[in-house]
Amino acid sequence: MYRLSVVIPAYNEERYLPATLEAMRRAEAYAGEPIEIIVSDNLSTDQTARVARSYGARVVQVPTKSISAVRNGGAAAATGEYVAFCDADNLVSENLFAQILKTMDSGRFVGGGVACVHMERLSLGTFLFNWLPLRMSRFVTGVSMVLFYARRDTFARLGGFDESTKMAEDLEFAKRLRAEGRKTGLKYSHLGGASVTVSTRKYDEFGDFFLIRYPHKVARAILGDQAVLDEFWYRPNR
Repeated sequence: MYRLSVVIPAYNEERYLPATLEAMRRAEAYAGEPIEIIVSDNLSTDQTARVARSYGARVVQVPTKSISAVRNGGAAAATGEYVAFCDADNLVSENLFAQILKTMDSGRFVGGGVACVHMERLSLGTFLFNWLPLRMSRFVTGVSMVLFYARRDTFARLGGFDESTKMAEDLEFAKRLRAEGRKTGLKYSHLGGASVTVSTRKYDEFGDFFLIRYPHKVARAILGDQAVLDEFWYRPNR
């Protein structure tokens, strides 16, 4: 029934999901075919599941407190030929799903990410620490990020996102996806004809320069300190 499944990892996202899902439904209409939307709920204590269902999304429950595990749990429930992953507070452009389908239907790509990224709010801090790194990732690491997509069987063969990785699990997966493409003669797609608008809520909460205001916490996060990861990423005030 579906050619594309989109997995949204979520924990207490009732505030952000409506705009995200509305944007996805517009993209679905533009694509001209049904898109499977799966909200992978990490045991939310708010109305995340109810909101998701009100927009026609499937809800799966994943108890493990790990963004990789939550993404993988959603992917395990997906039925589409292709699977994509989008954060619960990001907005896709109207033509994004159509562009993903066109890219993957060509048979020339192993999957990819989105090269065209906008910020919900642009300031010096969000420019330096978010927009610029995301825009430059293609040239520095060879992969585009933000929203990933691949054939579902390729994703399964790669083992999905590494659940032992505490930070930058998206970059780690993207590199493995690109390497898989090289083995099979397929390219890694840097989608530029469509875009994703990235939320700045972490900057709104912690300040635009929080990454340099708290260097000791950043260092602890890099070393996998779960308490710091919870504070900055997994359990921010919402």
